[in-house]
Amino acid sequence: TKSPTPLPKATNTPKTEQADFTGYINIDKVNMRSEASAASEIIYQLSKGTAVQVTGITDGFYKVKYNNHTGFIKTDYVSKKLPYKFRFSGNNS
Repeated sequence: TKSPTPLPKATNTPKTEQADFTGYINIDKVNMRSEASAASEIIYQLSKGTAVQVTGITDGFYKVKYNNHTGFIKTDYVSKKLPYKFRFSGNNS
């Protein structure tokens, strides 16, 4: 008798929750990645204060849009408020 063909393993695709807000990078440099994984390809390296559009939350990462690209950044590195030193610009004298 012929052995049964094994079924493909189920992939655990992380569930993405919807979100819609502008977030700001809160550390000096952060990697925007192609997938919700610290091992995935780096698309951009963003600096503190950079604004990104957050569209979802997946497994500890925000799904974000930046410069017409979609990627993922760990939630720890994105704040809903602009870092303090970036809130005030210009010379008011």
